[in-house]
Amino acid sequence: MEIGLLCTLVIENNISKRQTKYIMITQNFFQFKKSERVGVLVLLLFMVSMFLVLKLFSFPNHQKTYQFVELEKETTKIKVAKANPISTNKPIVFKKNNGTKVGKKTNVNKTNQVRKQAKKFIQKAKKAKTNQLFFFDPNTATQADFKDLGLAPKVIQTIQNYKSKGGFFKEAADFKKIYGLSSADFDRLSSFIKIKQRKIIKPIVNKQKQSKPKVQVDFKPFNPNTIKKEELIKMGISSKVANTWIRFREAGARFSKKQQIKKIYGITEQQYQQLEPYIQFDTQDTIKQVRKNRSKKTENKILVNINKATAQDFQKLKGIGSAYSRRIINFRDKLGGFYTIKQVGETYGIPDSTFQTIKPFLQLEDTKIRQINLNTTDVDTLKAHPYIDWNKAKVIISYRKMHGTYKSVEDIKQIHLITDEVFARISPYLTI
Repeated sequence: MEIGLLCTLVIENNISKRQTKYIMITQNFFQFKKSERVGVLVLLLFMVSMFLVLKLFSFPNHQKTYQFVELEKETTKIKVAKANPISTNKPIVFKKNNGTKVGKKTNVNKTNQVRKQAKKFIQKAKKAKTNQLFFFDPNTATQADFKDLGLAPKVIQTIQNYKSKGGFFKEAADFKKIYGLSSADFDRLSSFIKIKQRKIIKPIVNKQKQSKPKVQVDFKPFNPNTIKKEELIKMGISSKVANTWIRFREAGARFSKKQQIKKIYGITEQQYQQLEPYIQFDTQDTIKQVRKNRSKKTENKILVNINKATAQDFQKLKGIGSAYSRRIINFRDKLGGFYTIKQVGETYGIPDSTFQTIKPFLQLEDTKIRQINLNTTDVDTLKAHPYIDWNKAKVIISYRKMHGTYKSVEDIKQIHLITDEVFARISPYLTI
């Protein structure tokens, strides 16, 4: 029992000693000496005083800004100074917006500074101008217009290349397909795109023909071997066809049958039906014609099929030698075949008089010609055709790349280089 009490007292004594130790340490940590308290107060006063000094004596850093009117005045002074040089020692004063003087510099330094300010002002003015949107037609807008609209130079060049190759913007959505044009630029410009519809200009020739007064026709019996040009015109034959008629006779040809008049280039079936009752041949003339026909060379008895004839066949015709026959064959092969007799007269070097002489002996039986597929051909194949030059071939291929395959041959009429006359000439040689 005594031993237990003794142990209890020892433990309590140890605990009290520890508590006393901790209390002493805590009091020593949080308790300041007099010198330490004075130091803390001095430090606080110094910090407060520095804050007040900075607050009271600090000046705002105002940027030098100049009014546009002042800038314009200074620019005028520079122009006057160039015309009438003045002493460089005379000071020039800059002014702030509120009109107070900010300093003085010599004319040399002042001139350089005003120039820099003027350049900055002009650049800002140009930039502000480009941000002003306006209505435009991408088919007619110039490079300067696109630049004012804020488009990049590469995009502008792409647009010009597209238009130069025959491209045409049918609607505002087509403008979005331009390579390099961002969706942000298109959204910014789409509401200002105004595309004018293409006007299809009809040929004026038909209107002029309709407006021509009807010529009074005077039919009289006539001999086709002796009739004059003026008499043919009075019977409703055009001047061009009448000249062909006369040249045909001058080349040595004679009419012995009424049906032979149909072979005159330009004579329609309707005109033949009108002339047929008035055609008369003299008996003596008919006898001479029969004798002449007997003495004619065998070549005039042969009708030449222009799509199957060889060079030797063409040489049997009057006026056609080896050179002309080779040219006709080469021209036919390049075309892919003739679809009308008139094309023989387009052969290089053959005079029209020679063609008119041989024309009655030409016939077109086989109209099957070689055609070019627009959706599979290339530029080299197209440009090799006599009726299609390099520019047209390149535009046709470029249009196919931009708009996809052709649905019909008539689609090429959308290209500005393909006029109605050109289309009528080349369409028989094209297919899809």
